[in-house]
Amino acid sequence: MGEIMKNIKIIDKIDISINGLVSTCKRWKKENVFLRQGDADGACGLYCTFMALIMCGIVKRNEIIGIKSGNDDRFREFLSAFDNFSPLIKECTTARQLSSSVKNNFGEDITFRTTQTVGIELLEKLKKELLNDNPMIIGVNWPKGGGHWVLAVGIEYRILKNNEIAVDKIFLLDSLDEEPISSYWNKVILVDKNQEKYRWLSRENNENGFIDIELDYGIIIRKKD
Repeated sequence: MGEIMKNIKIIDKIDISINGLVSTCKRWKKENVFLRQGDADGACGLYCTFMALIMCGIVKRNEIIGIKSGNDDRFREFLSAFDNFSPLIKECTTARQLSSSVKNNFGEDITFRTTQTVGIELLEKLKKELLNDNPMIIGVNWPKGGGHWVLAVGIEYRILKNNEIAVDKIFLLDSLDEEPISSYWNKVILVDKNQEKYRWLSRENNENGFIDIELDYGIIIRKKD
């Protein structure tokens, strides 16, 4: 009696198949979504962007893979915004770089807008976007410095007595980790009951399995009708 039910919301743009995580977009059904970056590069923002573009049916996976061989003219201008892409990005891309390049090259098909919010304010925006089936790129700041871009695709949440929604977990695609095989995500952020503290869940971090992080910046992604 009185227990609050947990709910899980995953955006409707992805599905699990025998071939891994795929797009449900009507334009190109069953395009493999997940892309893994190199361990030595700082291209996490680009990989998040590429995965979001596949999810939204803006590009096909083969177009992105063609970047490596230099055979795809469509992405040459897109990548020109990143001066150090030669052959890999050595520093993490900025939200401004990502949003500007997407707007200039794919602006007719997709809205790609930065939000300079942090913490609970960013969490509120993230919750709104995911509940409306839009993926969102979020920035994670590590306690000892540095940061990382990840793509949020879902949440675990509770509906409180006042009908407010409290987020308990954020489900992510992290391009530095292994491809999820039987799941929609490969990384999780834990959210405290006050929605103000965030923990990166990973067995690789320490003996406790998590580290405290900050949520900093977000990139809202919406496909245009």
